[in-house]
Amino acid sequence: MSRVVIFFLLGVVLVASALGLVNAQYRTRTLFVELDRAQQRTAALEADGNRLRVEHARNAQPAAVETAARRLGLKPIDARETVFIPAVNSSAERSTKK
Repeated sequence: MSRVVIFFLLGVVLVASALGLVNAQYRTRTLFVELDRAQQRTAALEADGNRLRVEHARNAQPAAVETAARRLGLKPIDARETVFIPAVNSSAERSTKK
């Protein structure tokens, strides 16, 4: 091969390598931006989850439940109005039917 062909091929390889490098840098920057956005979203979701845990713990307190029930117009149970229904034992029913 002549020197011109060798220099031409080396030039083509050099340009291809340069384009590959530019493409790799662009992809790296794009992935870095995506990673940063994902980390920000993760931090926001963790903060929201912590807030919801605190809110759940606060709302699970008996005083908070009672306050919410009174706000809805509910009243405490009156023992005189309670009706107990006897439990039905299905295995006992089967043995009496035979």
